[in-house]
Amino acid sequence: MKEIVKNKWVKALRSGEYDQGKNRLLTVHDNDSKSFCCLGVLCELHAQETGGHWEKERGLKWEYRGQEGVLPGSVMEWSGVSNVNGRATGLSGSLILMNDSGDYDFNQIADLIAKHWREL
Repeated sequence: MKEIVKNKWVKALRSGEYDQGKNRLLTVHDNDSKSFCCLGVLCELHAQETGGHWEKERGLKWEYRGQEGVLPGSVMEWSGVSNVNGRATGLSGSLILMNDSGDYDFNQIADLIAKHWREL
């Protein structure tokens, strides 16, 4: 992936500005609070830089560029991430599975991205 995007993504994940969610890029809850999976944070950075926006589907489901659970092609191209699930050879699984398992918080995922960004 691109180093400049890696730096922004790691910083965002460590910032405390994003609540960690599971199973979707973005969930908007009944009280209008938001939670993101780690890949959703990357999509949010893409939206901020390119003027993209989230689209509401049904219920609490939201999509970014037609995707609700994996990286859209435009985000992959912008970031240089080569896999829709955030899989890298040096990782024991994909970033999306690590996020959704609940075993890794955003700080731990940020550490993995910082270490394996060239493989992503």
